[in-house]
Amino acid sequence: MNFLLQAKGWSIGIAALMLAGCIFAFPQQAIEGVQQGLERCYTTIIPTLFPFFVIADLFLQSPLVKLTQWLLLPITSLLKIPKEHNGFLLTGWVAGFAASAASIGHSLQKEQISQNQAAVLLTVSTAAGPSFVIGAVGYSILGNVQMGIFLYLCQLIACVISTFIMGIFLPYHGETLQDCSSNKTSSFPEILTHAVSSTLNVCGYVVFFQLLYQLLPPSIQNWPIACLLEMTLGCNESTSLSPYVPFAAATSISLLGICAFAQISSLTYHQVSLLPLLASRLFHLPILLGCFYAFLRFVPISTNVWANSTQKLILPLRMPKDAALIFFLFAVAVCCSCRFSLYRQNPEL
Repeated sequence: MNFLLQAKGWSIGIAALMLAGCIFAFPQQAIEGVQQGLERCYTTIIPTLFPFFVIADLFLQSPLVKLTQWLLLPITSLLKIPKEHNGFLLTGWVAGFAASAASIGHSLQKEQISQNQAAVLLTVSTAAGPSFVIGAVGYSILGNVQMGIFLYLCQLIACVISTFIMGIFLPYHGETLQDCSSNKTSSFPEILTHAVSSTLNVCGYVVFFQLLYQLLPPSIQNWPIACLLEMTLGCNESTSLSPYVPFAAATSISLLGICAFAQISSLTYHQVSLLPLLASRLFHLPILLGCFYAFLRFVPISTNVWANSTQKLILPLRMPKDAALIFFLFAVAVCCSCRFSLYRQNPEL
């Protein structure tokens, strides 16, 4: 055991030195990678994710969540999930996996759900948001919003079926989960602090993995490597695989990429095992591709947008650089001031 820990430590150190050497050897590529990552943060991630981080926590603590329980009742009954937890499903399916993981991690920290519940909820709620699948992939890459809508729905179907299959193979996944939610609630300053922290967390991973991809030799900057590293990179590189772009983009969305798994682990404070989620993707991918193939087979759509391999992925919701920066700095200032006020009232926080 000690040998494995020492080997892990040496491996991490060697990898860090190699990365530092690459940055010094290829400074231009490193600068471009960081710049591209930061651009995605202040034009896309901050304006699209930060509000949902706040909204998700507010929604989960609101009585309104009880009014939506009937919407997902058939699904929660199939998966043996308490209907009180369908807010996490709605968060992941509407706002994306990062918002869902942040909400699950926040609830786990407040002992409102158990680790087993968190693992199951992560498996079924980890999905790309509709703004990305429909807007970025469907409209910008595939050139058809209808195709993006169906890809999004196929993704949700795959999430439910793969989670159900995991319940057959993993006993604790199939157990009837009890509602262990408590009456603990978070104040708005705490919710805002958590949202800012989660947003910075996601931005840090995106910038780092964009840097890694940019430092790779141009000969291996291709779809398989991009798909392995980061979901949006994989979708962007899929434009070079005509005429298989729809299936390449769907594969990127299903596999998520190392960056997404790192984000989920961090947002859940490394307290939830990601093995069930990783294993579920073995079923998620063929189910998603099968549903999507059936759609393309029986609902033919004529489009030639994916033949353009130089097209860039542009998300539909973008904010001007200066506006995004001012907005985020304002949020940080409010968060810090509220945190200071809470500390003065209760020094134990």
